[in-house]
Amino acid sequence: LPAVVLGLVVWRWLPETPRDARWLTPAEQDALVTRISEEQAATRERHHIGIGATLRHPTVWLLGLVLFCCQCGSYGLNLWIPQIVKGLSGSSDVFVGLISALPYAAAAIGMIVIGRSSDRSGERFWYVAVPSLVGAAGFAASAWLSSPWLGMLALSIAAVGELGSRGPFWALPPR
Repeated sequence: LPAVVLGLVVWRWLPETPRDARWLTPAEQDALVTRISEEQAATRERHHIGIGATLRHPTVWLLGLVLFCCQCGSYGLNLWIPQIVKGLSGSSDVFVGLISALPYAAAAIGMIVIGRSSDRSGERFWYVAVPSLVGAAGFAASAWLSSPWLGMLALSIAAVGELGSRGPFWALPPR
């Protein structure tokens, strides 16, 4: 509900164009309109193919396949991690809920580290591929481990790998 209310406030309050932004001076409005027009012209010049040709492009399909695979791992984490933790630990539901947050805490740190490293190097492909493989290894290890602590470590590695690849992945399509 707060997101809906905030969305309505933003929709009502924010202007459609820089010309409608009353807090900008006319010179700032002109500069923004000019900059936006230049960027749109450069985009049209660089990406002059239509939607049909875009949907037939093999890179679009490859990126879609990669994202599909990443989403499968994400659904595995989101939907099944509490049951996996419950099976590994046999603890109460409250404890399982608290422990289930640990892989996501590790993933939050991993996402920052992986994203910064990818931005610093400018490399995207390997920062998607390697964390995805690490995530797959973490999932596989969690299936074979019977120790609750090692299982949580494996799930944390899976979460870091799976979620850590998202930032670099979304830097690929504009390229």
